[in-house]
Amino acid sequence: GRGVVQPYDILTLNPDFAPLRGDPRFRALELRARAEYEQVIDVLIAARTRGELPDVLAGPLEREIGRLERDRAGGGA
Repeated sequence: GRGVVQPYDILTLNPDFAPLRGDPRFRALELRARAEYEQVIDVLIAARTRGELPDVLAGPLEREIGRLERDRAGGGA
């Protein structure tokens, strides 16, 4: 199998990974993690659209959507 991938937010926000971010192998892991993370975000957006997203997740979801958009604009993962 492809193994377990660290969560995207941990790979991008944890300063311990900063020295690895220029490594193509790390970049490959980061891209896989981001794809999985975006799938989760898509599920949460769909739940929000259906009125099923708990209120407590509304703020964090908006922050994460904004962070993903900033990553895209800045050339992030």
